[in-house]
Parts: sequence; C-alpha cells; structure tokens
Amino acid sequence: MVHCTAPLACGHVEEVVAPTLDWKPDDGPRLAEAARVKQMIEEFEQAWASDQMLQPEAERERTRRMLAAGWPRPRPERSCHTCPHARAIVAYQRVGWLIPRKEAPKSEDPPPARAVLERRLRQAEAEAERLRAQLARHEERRDA
Repeated sequence: MVHCTAPLACGHVEEVVAPTLDWKPDDGPRLAEAARVKQMIEEFEQAWASDQMLQPEAERERTRRMLAAGWPRPRPERSCHTCPHARAIVAYQRVGWLIPRKEAPKSEDPPPARAVLERRLRQAEAEAERLRAQLARHEERRDA
C-alpha cells in the first residue's frame, strides 16, 4: 500500500491510501470501471431496501454522490478529524517508499511520536462521536 498525505480544504492534513502502486499524486483519483459502478449501485440499493437502519440518509446521499462520480480512489472528500464537517482534498503528496530498500534488522520499535498519537486520538474520538449519534438515532426510532 502507498500512503499519502492529503491536505484538506480546511488546512488540516490526513493520510490516504493510494489506489495502486504505480499511482502518483499528480494522477488524481482513479475511477472504477462503469460496469463495476453499475453493479455497486445495484448492491447498495438492494442493501438499503432490505435494511433501512443500515446507513443514515445523509450518508446514503454521500454514497450516491461517490457512485455518480465513478467511485474515485482516493476519495475526493474526507472527513476531517479535527473539524466537524467533511472537507474536499485539495492536493496529494507521496510519503515514504513504495517498497523498502532492504529489510532492516528487527529492533524494538520506539513509541509513536506525540503528533501521531494525538491524530489517532482525534480520529478515534470522531468515530466514537459518529457512533454515539447513530446509536441515539437508533434509540429514537425504537422509542417512536
């Protein structure tokens, strides 16, 4: 996998996974084949029809927009774990080697940097908040 940094419109930076090993940030997002997108649309629509609680309507609309755009990879928008709203990715930048030059001897890994831990914590908190909101919506529907 190739990891890239992706500066968002809000100014924050997130990591994304490139679609293939030969992908370069200048290439922009890659689109899925039209037949695959058509199949995905059918699968999503069937899943949503069979389970109304599968995905909130706002997320369904976002999924429909991504399908209409050809299911681009990396995604052209991403939720910022610092800001409360989804932001558009404004650029891509490669980080690190595609394939390590040579196997380094195994050693004790140093603890992650503080910035890495803070970013992971923000991501986990954002995910927890999203799950709390989903659970609250589920409870409201059950009580109604």
